[in-house]
Amino acid sequence: MLLQSQQSDILNYLGDIELQPTPELCTAARAYLRRAVEERRKSQTSPNPFVGIEFETGLNSIRWIAKNCGCPRELDQMEAYARAQQQDAPEVKKFLEGLQAIRTDAGQ
Repeated sequence: MLLQSQQSDILNYLGDIELQPTPELCTAARAYLRRAVEERRKSQTSPNPFVGIEFETGLNSIRWIAKNCGCPRELDQMEAYARAQQQDAPEVKKFLEGLQAIRTDAGQ
């Protein structure tokens, strides 16, 4: 329900709790990631020195989703969004490095 209602707090702990990657959970998780990126893009007027706290602190949960549900399309969207930000900003660099590690770990 938290994923479906777009509650960003979910990325703070989704990867840390014991969950079964059911089809319903995976569908909701991928949809959450897509909508989160879309919402960030809509509200952006210029490149930022950050990608958003929900993404920056949610890398562990994004890793869980990628590993257990597969989300290459969503990872592509998050990466494209992050690359549209200020590339020299530490938070952006760290996020992009984290996404690359997730892709490697998940084989995506």
